[in-house]
Amino acid sequence: MPQDTKSETVFSSPFSYLEQVQNSNRESGHHWFDPDTMRFFSTRICTELVKGVYFITSEKPPHSPRAYSIREVYNEDGHIRTVGETCQYTSLSDARHALKDIAGLKFLYNIPNPCTSWKSCDLIGHIAWILAKESDTFADLSDADQRELCESLMYDAKYLDRLNVEQCNTGLTDRQEEIRSGRTDAMLERVKVHGFGLTFNRDPRGNPLFITVPSGRTDDMGQRGITVPLQARYKL
Repeated sequence: MPQDTKSETVFSSPFSYLEQVQNSNRESGHHWFDPDTMRFFSTRICTELVKGVYFITSEKPPHSPRAYSIREVYNEDGHIRTVGETCQYTSLSDARHALKDIAGLKFLYNIPNPCTSWKSCDLIGHIAWILAKESDTFADLSDADQRELCESLMYDAKYLDRLNVEQCNTGLTDRQEEIRSGRTDAMLERVKVHGFGLTFNRDPRGNPLFITVPSGRTDDMGQRGITVPLQARYKL
């Protein structure tokens, strides 16, 4: 774990979610979030990212009760430092109140609980973030246009999911197969301009749609691509 330090001027953070910080930290060769590191210090993540830089952890020192620390991301490589002292707060409530003041928040509910869903509470935002790292043309789109494309794929995935269930139960008519074919062709046209492809799954027991990206990155056990979620947000 890094040395304790006082909070200094907050940099202009590119991060929206703690998972982005974890990925950048790992990609820059650091080990703050490695399972072995967190296990050694008995570290638990207690909040999501606040204002792109702050979050709360808890640790259990040897022969002492679990206590809480305020952490700060201080550069684009996802480096972490401690605001104040490690294990400075005896309760999560105390740490949350302190973070509210440090971050200049009006309400405690502005400090979100950690996302326990697959990847991130904002699934559409997470997919857009992945795709922006894979394609310059996609990254050049506005945030709204990025989300619009990802949301359109989500609605297409929901449609394909319904068709997969119907195919399993009663079979599809020739007209339904024709519509499916036309819709999948249109989906491919929308993504290929950014260098992406699509993989389709007709098994109703699994996700129906995956995005293939230039790096070959996947997030599913079958290594078919980046999973297109069937909902925009995960409800905690």
